Amino acid sequence: MNQLFLLFVKLLIAMSAFLISACDDKLHNIERAAAAKSSSKVKDTPEVRNMLAAFAKQAHRIEFNGCNMRYNGKPFELGMTIKELVDIFGPYDLFNRGFYVWKAAGIVFAEKSRKERIENPSGYLYIYMNDIRGGPSEDPRLKHTLYKKYDYILFEGIPMSKNSTVKSFFNISKFELGDFFISNNAYDILYPCNTNLNIKYSFGSKGTWIYKGGGHLQLKSHPNKNNSNKFESLFIKFVTKL
Repeated sequence: MNQLFLLFVKLLIAMSAFLISACDDKLHNIERAAAAKSSSKVKDTPEVRNMLAAFAKQAHRIEFNGCNMRYNGKPFELGMTIKELVDIFGPYDLFNRGFYVWKAAGIVFAEKSRKERIENPSGYLYIYMNDIRGGPSEDPRLKHTLYKKYDYILFEGIPMSKNSTVKSFFNISKFELGDFFISNNAYDILYPCNTNLNIKYSFGSKGTWIYKGGGHLQLKSHPNKNNSNKFESLFIKFVTKL
């Protein structure tokens, strides 16, 4: 009888431990999901949900989350060899003056010079969404710019396409204008990816600054948060930390 009682007590203890463990796992999963949601940079709106649904149906899904990059769920990174990129994206369609183009995916990788390859990890990544400044060029050196990304990419969970303007980007994201370094031609943001290097995302667009004055004299006033120009391109590269 005592042995049966002890067996019953052990069984209760084991079941309790299992239930506590299961509850802990569920709690941790909830905490992880909440943390992921709180760190997301995209606003939850019907418009965004429709864009994300469209992205999920694409044959070529490219996602950028700071130092992490994925193509159809497979991770890739700057500095990969062309063979490694082919294993992920499939055979490239065009090679032109150091530029490798995957037309259907809408992505372009570029080699660095021999000197640059010695100093830093090699590789630049380009996505062209609209015509670069000056329109389509017949210059054979710029042939790679003619192949555009016509569907969505995700940047920090934010869907972006050839129809995205600077204003629409900030409308659906939790980014502030001050999160970016703003130059004449682009909105840049840096991510520290290792001890010596940052990854720089550069979103090209016209009208990044407000100008005032007339004639030949114009002065920059402040960044144009109501910029209604479309993004022309996304350029990603390593930059050395200062």
